[in-house]
Amino acid sequence: METSDLIRDKGNYEYFKNEIYRMIGYLNNAISLLESSKDKVDSSFSLDDSKADEGKINSIYNRLVAERDFLQNTCIPSINQKISNVKKAINSVM
Repeated sequence: METSDLIRDKGNYEYFKNEIYRMIGYLNNAISLLESSKDKVDSSFSLDDSKADEGKINSIYNRLVAERDFLQNTCIPSINQKISNVKKAINSVM
């Protein structure tokens, strides 16, 4: 692979990583907004141990947290590894 291809790949991975971080930011905002609603529903709106929203807010909240954690703990490290591999390839060519 040519150096220019490797440099382009590195830039693409870095751009992708930045986009993932933006998505994590959006998820964090959504999680933050849902947190107060989730807490209010959990503590206030129940009848015979059944939640008024049938646990939907909590379910959405948990799904958003899981998606954010997947991006942070799996995707970002994988992208970082790819960037590291491309950097090593660039250094070996130069």
